[in-house]
Amino acid sequence: MSSSTDFFFRVGNLSGMGSNDLGGNDTAPQMEPGTISWVRDAFGYRLVRYCKNVHASAALALGSLQAIVSDGANVVTTTVSNITSGSTTHAITSGLTAGRHDGMICFVLDSAQGTGIAPEGEASIVDKNSATRIDFAKQYPFSTALAANDDLELIGTYQAEAAADGDEAWTIHGVVVGRNGIDAGKYGWIQLEGVTMANGGTNAITEGDPVVAGAAIVDAFGSDGQELWVGIAMASGSTDEVTPRIPVRMKLLTCAGPGGSP
Repeated sequence: MSSSTDFFFRVGNLSGMGSNDLGGNDTAPQMEPGTISWVRDAFGYRLVRYCKNVHASAALALGSLQAIVSDGANVVTTTVSNITSGSTTHAITSGLTAGRHDGMICFVLDSAQGTGIAPEGEASIVDKNSATRIDFAKQYPFSTALAANDDLELIGTYQAEAAADGDEAWTIHGVVVGRNGIDAGKYGWIQLEGVTMANGGTNAITEGDPVVAGAAIVDAFGSDGQELWVGIAMASGSTDEVTPRIPVRMKLLTCAGPGGSP
């Protein structure tokens, strides 16, 4: 198998589960990270994804809104420019956070050898990373060795960090649903579709209105365009609770794209 010829790697299936599974806060993954599952309960249908909290110390709280890990707003990538050296299965660089990029897609954006020269335009999967080294899946190598000054893009998949104001919906994972949240470095479930309870803030939210991302919360949309809408408020939000929460129908499987309104 080669990353230049096979567009599937580590294929799995949708998995069923119970409430104990959904409450997971797992040090070691209990299934393949990134797995999605359709479940049904008294709230209705839900689509959830098994994600990793990549923070070194911060937990992802129950009900909090999470985004796909990136190095900037409204992207899901981390840019690695001008690597020091590499091979078909690793790259040497600097300035990374250890473990933050495990499981990401690595896309070779530019080859220093010249336009269109392999492995430019190829992709592999990060098995693990340290501050200075990225190891790729040995069973899914690039067709040609990476070389000094190649540029890479690490593309987030199941890695989660707190959402922020202004995040477009396509960059959002969803709401943490595990009863214990997801501790730093651990794995758990995040809901991207269907009705759930979500943490809110101090802004009034009106029943039937869209909600958007705030700082790890769902927030009032104000005049934000549809590219920021992450769901629909199922009731008007109260702001006088210790932890303001609101029932929301998440709509991230079918969210609008980044182009804004037609």
